[in-house]
Amino acid sequence: MKEQCWPETYKAKYYWRERRLARVGDILTPFLSGLDSENASKLVPLWKNWEQTVGGEIAKMAKPLGHKGKTLLLAAEDPMVSQHLSFYIPDILGAVNAFLGWTAFEGIRFELANGRPLLDKE
Repeated sequence: MKEQCWPETYKAKYYWRERRLARVGDILTPFLSGLDSENASKLVPLWKNWEQTVGGEIAKMAKPLGHKGKTLLLAAEDPMVSQHLSFYIPDILGAVNAFLGWTAFEGIRFELANGRPLLDKE
């Protein structure tokens, strides 16, 4: 039986078919770091310590929903509370960024929760 000879371009394109041993960490590290492209895992302590970070009064009115890029998403009970909290945006941003130790957020957007899960719950 004649051994099949594949062109070099095919070999380069389908290199994964070759048998090679590799460490799992070498393969998974780039993959897993790509999943956390926005440093989401670094924000978990913020969600868990939300009330201590922003203070009890603000924490009762504004609950964390998440983030989109450099914008922090907070849930407000109703539009009036949202308007009231808009005056505290510099204070909230200062407290959050100080807690994290780096400038994670540059803006805040208030939304109505409407049954969405909040991040400050265990």
